[in-house]
Amino acid sequence: MPGNRGSRQGRQRRVGNKREERSGADEGRLLEEIGPTGRRLVIYEYRGRRFDVTKFFDLNPIVPEPPPSTPKQLQVDSVDLKLTENRTAHFTAKYEVTDLILRRGQEFKIALKLNRPFKKGDDVISVEFRTGNHPLISKGTLVHAQVVDKFEPNKWGYKIETANGNDLLLTVKSAVNCSVGEYQLDILTHVLKDEEKKDEYRKQLAAKVYLLFNPWCKDDTVYMESEEEKAEYVLNDVGYLYYGTSRYLGKMHWNFGQFDEDVFKCVLYLLEEHLDVEHRNNSVVMSRTMSAAVNVQDDGGVLHGRWDGEYTDGAKPTSWQGSVAILEQYMNTKESVKYGQCWVFSGVLTTVMRCLGIPTRSVTNFSSAHDTDRSVTIDECVDENDDMIDELNYDSVWNFHVWNDCWMARPDLPVGFGGWQAIDATPQETSEGIFQTGPASLNAIKQGLIYLPHDAPFVFAEVNADRVYWQCKRKYGDWDMTKIRTVTSDIGKNISTKAVLSAWRHDVTDQYKYPEFSSEERVAVRRAIQYGSRPEIVEDEVMTADVVCELTNKEVLMLGNDFEIEVNLKNNGTESRTVDLTCILQVCYYTGVRAGLIKKDKQSVTLSAGESKTAKVETTVSEYLDKLVEQSQFKVFVLGKVEETKQLLADQDDFRLETPDLQVKRVSQGAVRVGQAFKVSLSFTNPLNRKLTGCLFMTEGPGLSKANVDKFRDINPKEVINHEVTLTPRNPGQRAVLAEFDCDQFENVLGELQVDVQA
Repeated sequence: MPGNRGSRQGRQRRVGNKREERSGADEGRLLEEIGPTGRRLVIYEYRGRRFDVTKFFDLNPIVPEPPPSTPKQLQVDSVDLKLTENRTAHFTAKYEVTDLILRRGQEFKIALKLNRPFKKGDDVISVEFRTGNHPLISKGTLVHAQVVDKFEPNKWGYKIETANGNDLLLTVKSAVNCSVGEYQLDILTHVLKDEEKKDEYRKQLAAKVYLLFNPWCKDDTVYMESEEEKAEYVLNDVGYLYYGTSRYLGKMHWNFGQFDEDVFKCVLYLLEEHLDVEHRNNSVVMSRTMSAAVNVQDDGGVLHGRWDGEYTDGAKPTSWQGSVAILEQYMNTKESVKYGQCWVFSGVLTTVMRCLGIPTRSVTNFSSAHDTDRSVTIDECVDENDDMIDELNYDSVWNFHVWNDCWMARPDLPVGFGGWQAIDATPQETSEGIFQTGPASLNAIKQGLIYLPHDAPFVFAEVNADRVYWQCKRKYGDWDMTKIRTVTSDIGKNISTKAVLSAWRHDVTDQYKYPEFSSEERVAVRRAIQYGSRPEIVEDEVMTADVVCELTNKEVLMLGNDFEIEVNLKNNGTESRTVDLTCILQVCYYTGVRAGLIKKDKQSVTLSAGESKTAKVETTVSEYLDKLVEQSQFKVFVLGKVEETKQLLADQDDFRLETPDLQVKRVSQGAVRVGQAFKVSLSFTNPLNRKLTGCLFMTEGPGLSKANVDKFRDINPKEVINHEVTLTPRNPGQRAVLAEFDCDQFENVLGELQVDVQA
């Protein structure tokens, strides 16, 4: 048997990882192979037996195996974001997105599973938050939250709550002034003495984290004290929008749906498209930007507005029951949705703002002025034939207009002007070159301090402008204008919003202006005029007149019935008076734009001294039915001239015809459960003596059903109809079934049903 490698003879061959040597005879052979620890071994094989002869060949120095040691570098094996616990504490559990949604400035929990126990004083953990395409520490879009002893409002940080073996529980708090939106969260670890962080370890999380405004945090600019108001203005996903006229109010239900998954994604998309990430921390900038993002003007926003009745290439504004279908369509197509009008713009803006966490309400102003020249007066001009002069009537008065109020502090204004702020997404007038409105402080509007930003002159005129009637004659190529009457109480009536946690209407007129005819209200108007475009205009002193006229406030007028207009005249003088009276009845859009003349009635009324009389103008169904436009709205304008004194009289009124209610009932009884279909019945009676065509039933409800449209057959005159709809709930809780019927002859037949959905 040889003692070293040099004495071996014979041939060698390698088989796999083995090298084989044969001796000169057949008495045995040497094999070289790799052992289980990686060492080279020499084996002598003789007649089936094997001998380890490695030590005779000195192939490897004998090195003892190193004992196992604790790794130096601290690493994060897994992260638990405590979704249920955190979302419940942050009032975000209703969002259908499954990621972690938080409200800024509020603590939340993160549980870490480490590769070894955490060593206090040696190990360093940073919680990194990144937002935007180019996160920078200087812009607050890249943040490393470090361990702190005490949380501060405007700083990020975390505390170690418990450390148990390899488990670590952190309480993290974001800065209350941080940007809202989508964040990427990573956990960084390194050893303190490694100052260059050469061995820094990063645990990347696949899940996203979203931060919203926080009305529950006292340090946030949108903080709201009342729990009931937060439940309404932030968490309520259904509500009512008001429409009609100041004496004929109607309400429509609206599915805000701010927790819907598609809605949430769309709101984040609007942030990305319309606002730089470093400005998303400011509630004033956010509300102003979103008021522009909801309309298509300037930047390709969510909604097209249209008011001419031509909607063949889109949906009628009256067909929408909520924001979800609109935002879902916009998100899927990235094209503006057709069509909306003021209440649709307002409903969508409420959804966007509540989704972001800013308390918001939709507000309806009746007899809402549209001042085009910032004079804070609304001028109505007629010629000698009592016809409106279109070229002089740039201003208008809408029967109603719906906008929004957002709740926030105003650190950019003097103390006392925080609270409710008016914003408006309906594209009427530009502000700083863009179709946007607000936020305008309601307190500033009430005081007439219209120099305070933003767009206070326009909002003030909407709710408190004086209305001036003029009779105009052509003179030397220009107009000679004679003032007929100044009305100080015509504009801004019954300003309405849904009451907190109630189906009742809440009148908020007193939040916008002082009571009509009060000295405080007149002072506010005079102050506003001084800051308007024509400060030299001040309303005239009230002039005494022999004869006064006023349109009667009618009771409810139903579609399909005849009605009459009543004009009350009174002679306060001591002599007889004869009044030449003209009554003009027109069908109009809710914006006050006249759509067609129904009749122009003239009559002469003689009044003895101190006498009162009522002049009546009758109107039949056949006279108005074929001329109706959306929402069955009318405008009546009365002009009079006293023959003896040449005194001019004027008054006007807006009213609408009411449609029947849609009855919504459960077909079967028993519990309604998530994932189990149930049926509801929709029924109403055709109010007309004619067939209804183009009939549609529409249903939807947050957590119940996406918008669903069913075509229905023609409905015969006075027929009672029933239509069944099947719904399958997606989420538990108190849910609203919202239903609507539309046809070619009229629309906005509404109904709803509350359903308690069991898990």
